[in-house]
Amino acid sequence: MAWFLEVSEQILIMKQIFGVVIALLVFSTTNTALAQARLLIDNSEKPAATVQVQGNKDDIKNALDVYFEKMGSNLKKSGGLYVAENVSIPQLSTEKLDVYIKVSQLGRDKNNLSDVVMAVKPSSDVFAGDSSHREIFVLLPAYLQSFDAIVKDFVKQRTIDGLNKQSAKATKKQEKLKRRAAKKGEQARKLDKEAQKVD
Repeated sequence: MAWFLEVSEQILIMKQIFGVVIALLVFSTTNTALAQARLLIDNSEKPAATVQVQGNKDDIKNALDVYFEKMGSNLKKSGGLYVAENVSIPQLSTEKLDVYIKVSQLGRDKNNLSDVVMAVKPSSDVFAGDSSHREIFVLLPAYLQSFDAIVKDFVKQRTIDGLNKQSAKATKKQEKLKRRAAKKGEQARKLDKEAQKVD
């Protein structure tokens, strides 16, 4: 019986050590993700988070335009950055935020990846980061992950709209051709009647 207690104590100690190792790995991974980017804003580096998004720079910019417009804010270009001011983003904070985004395309291919770097600032002059508004900064990487789906949905909707436009154009052309054919048919019947009168 004593050997059983020794084994179970050893298992318990190993579980605790394993738990500590896992916690350290998660903590170091989280800190690495949070410290992965800096964004130059007004000649000063600010803490930011980054994610790679499938798509080119223009598609990402246009998708974010639509996204922030739906949230009641316009995305403006300022000093190489896209800025949306006074935006309500419930996934990050109950406060309104100023959002600073930089998009850098990786490669020339239209279907390539782009880096999206984002920094946020609550109503105060201090950006969210390790030393301030950490609760917002911790949520930033997960929020940025949603940009991939936002861009994909935008491109999908643009494709659907394009196909609908082509379809409407083709339908209109088909109707025009039908009207023209009906008109030509009417003219042919008139000519046929006139030809019958001559005979």
